[in-house]
Amino acid sequence: MQTRSQASQRSKIPVEQEGTYSLPEAQLDRFIFKVQVPMTDRADLNEIVDRTTRGEMASPIPVLDSAGIVAAQALARAVVVTPIMQDYIVRLVLSTHPGGEHAPKEFERLVATGVSPRAGQALTAAARILALIDGRFAVAVSDVTRVLRPVFRHRILRTFEADSDGIDGDALVGRLLEHVPRVGSD
Repeated sequence: MQTRSQASQRSKIPVEQEGTYSLPEAQLDRFIFKVQVPMTDRADLNEIVDRTTRGEMASPIPVLDSAGIVAAQALARAVVVTPIMQDYIVRLVLSTHPGGEHAPKEFERLVATGVSPRAGQALTAAARILALIDGRFAVAVSDVTRVLRPVFRHRILRTFEADSDGIDGDALVGRLLEHVPRVGSD
């Protein structure tokens, strides 16, 4: 069943970009990120059209075989998430649930349903990858906060009141960042 908030939000999206059918929340929760891609500018669109309509076929060159992918996955899982950092992630997840001990009071009016445990798993995995990309073997607060919006934005189910006040998922995540005390420093 679709909430009024979802219906209103979907009405702002061109039909051809939304898909034939909206995905149920349980399926949306399986996507690690919701990345917002802005419309391209004129120069970039010209480049896209040029590259895709010339008739030349791209010749991709493999950079990693299956063993390399498995090794990269193992390396990412080896990035340390300290108990304090894990607790910060858990508090962020719990803070999305209205009426919970960690939730901002205003979420009772703005959030219909908080994020699932899968969001905590996704946030942890994404933060590990950022640490690894930055050449570190332990997750920092900045890794968590950098990926929080794309991990949570499609998982927080807003109320009609939030929608009518123009408060989107990113704004709610921003309020979480203000409300949930950070751990340590980077």
